[in-house]
Amino acid sequence: RLGSDISLFGNPDLKPMHTVSYEIGLQQEIADGFGLNVDFYYRDIRNLVSADKVVRAADQRVYVQYVNRDYANTRGVVLSLEKQYSRLWMANVAYTFQIAEGNASDPNAAYSAHQSGAEPEVRLLRLDWDQRHSVNANITIGDLAKWGVSVSGSFGSGLPYTQTDAQGDIGTSLPN
Repeated sequence: RLGSDISLFGNPDLKPMHTVSYEIGLQQEIADGFGLNVDFYYRDIRNLVSADKVVRAADQRVYVQYVNRDYANTRGVVLSLEKQYSRLWMANVAYTFQIAEGNASDPNAAYSAHQSGAEPEVRLLRLDWDQRHSVNANITIGDLAKWGVSVSGSFGSGLPYTQTDAQGDIGTSLPN
């Protein structure tokens, strides 16, 4: 156990975050002026920053330094329907299903674990920004050369929530 008197320091030797993205899609006209798009994607994200390197100085003080340790990936599908501009209106609606997982949403998660005497997370978890379902829509009405009105809306499912007890331990029941 390292205790709560740990200082946090930066690291000038950090590598840049590295993302490799794959995407494949299909665009199809389904009726005159109406199109359907289906896109599948995967993103592999490496070299995310984590405050995880414990350093003991000559005077026995303990420091934690940022290192490139964390990993994340996202994968999903986007379905969109588009109506091209004609008869004074156009519209687009898109639905996204996505899974985002990694070993930490916050670069300071490992630092907090060290301060409380716990081990940093090593398994994949749902990330704070893992929103499984989202819908975005836009409709525009008007003579676009002279005037127009657009209305946009979006809806998304909730973000993950992990219960913790008063000590910050994950997976325990909270009192009512």
